[in-house]
Amino acid sequence: MTGGVAIDAARAALDRDGFVILRGAVERGWIDAHRDGLCSYVARHRAGMDEAGRAVGTSAVAPTFTLGDAPPDVAAFVTDARLGALAAALLAVRSVRLLHYCGFFKPPAGRPTPWHRDQDFLPLDTDRLITAWLPLVEIDATMGMLAFAHGSHRDPRSAEAFARSDSGPLSPGDVSFHLGGTLHAAGGNRSDRMRAVMAMTFYPDGVRIRDDEGVPFRAALRAHYFADLAPGELAAGPANPLVHAGDPPEGR
Repeated sequence: MTGGVAIDAARAALDRDGFVILRGAVERGWIDAHRDGLCSYVARHRAGMDEAGRAVGTSAVAPTFTLGDAPPDVAAFVTDARLGALAAALLAVRSVRLLHYCGFFKPPAGRPTPWHRDQDFLPLDTDRLITAWLPLVEIDATMGMLAFAHGSHRDPRSAEAFARSDSGPLSPGDVSFHLGGTLHAAGGNRSDRMRAVMAMTFYPDGVRIRDDEGVPFRAALRAHYFADLAPGELAAGPANPLVHAGDPPEGR
């Protein structure tokens, strides 16, 4: 057990489907205590996005958030060891680093997020990337829930080739994890409330930097987080701290 979660079953689901939803994986009180600070921080950064970025909840062309300008409470939240421990256990690795984090705040009338695989845009030479998606508010079917293509992390075809399902309603304290190769999407926000979500992407310590290969967001992310490092070097810059360093998970 890690964080009150049956990790063996969760890892099996992640390996099979490419995603897993852990209900009540973290304390709701921890989310509640950080919500105001996170919302204020994300609001400041949203002000600098273009209209398309604000409608979807993130910029499509450049990283928006960085530990370098994060207030202490925000930095503590996105690097919290409880999330790192869950990510490491699900990946069955000893240690993980934070790649980046996002505030996916989708406003009323916000646009759908199209199907995509995160690893296509990320500058790391591994398929063992994992993203934790944490709602800060109650999320229902009207607000733009996550949807996943089952098993798409093992198959390069488009979303139509797979069985698909959505996350169902999510509450603060629930955490949805998906692998970097998993096709996922999100609906538009048809409610009158902001869909407020924080997402953190982790990777195993020891991974190396990938070549940009002409992918604009990958190049922007590498420049943003690994400015002094070249493709082929270890992805271990100061902006990418270890968030869990420990023993391998039980059973491996």
